[in-house]
Amino acid sequence: MALPYQLTKQFKEGTEKLTASFSDEKDALEFMDAKIAWDHKTKVATIYRLYFHSDVIKEINAIEYETVHSAHFQEEKSSITPFGTSPKPGGFPTTKKREDIDDEDEQ
Repeated sequence: MALPYQLTKQFKEGTEKLTASFSDEKDALEFMDAKIAWDHKTKVATIYRLYFHSDVIKEINAIEYETVHSAHFQEEKSSITPFGTSPKPGGFPTTKKREDIDDEDEQ
């Protein structure tokens, strides 16, 4: 009995080859995401296609995926601060933030 979900991989100018088969769509999508993440990390230009029997239900181009998700990741993780964030060894006095000093002056 053939499994209904087929995942294929195609390199930039190569032929499309079967990578894996699954009985469950959720398992197929998780595996596909892991493969795309690896290709993103290693900068391999690939296209993954998930088929249900003979119909394409999802197609991801690794290069476009990299661009969209890298920009999204940088927006979320970017938090630049002028304050030192490294931990200090025990016994050192903690420094107050500028807002705390201003609040004390006003009182």
